Amino acid sequence: MQCGHAIIEYYRSSNVEANHNTTEHPHLIYLEVKNEETLRQFCSKLDEEGIFYSAFHEPDKNNELTAICCEPVSGIRRKIFKKLQLFKVHSNDVVAVEV
Repeated sequence: MQCGHAIIEYYRSSNVEANHNTTEHPHLIYLEVKNEETLRQFCSKLDEEGIFYSAFHEPDKNNELTAICCEPVSGIRRKIFKKLQLFKVHSNDVVAVEV
C-alpha cells in the first residue's frame, strides 16, 4: 500500500522529536482522493495552510504522486480534511494520509 511509503518518507524528512509532542500518540487516518491531480491540488491546500507533509512518488508508475503523509493536525486546522473520503479497502484510488 502506498500509504506505508508516504509514512516512511514523512519520518525521514521531518524531525519528529523536535517538531511534535512525542508523549501524545497521533491518530492514523487513511483518506482517499480520485486521482493524482486531485492529490496535487490537496497538497497545494496543505501548503496554503502551512501544514507540513511529505509525498511519495511511485517509481514503478513513472514517478506518479501516489500518497502523502502530513504532520499531526488538531483543532480548527483539521477542517482541511473535511471533504475527503475515508479510504475504502478495495479502492484503487490515490490515498492521502493524516497522522
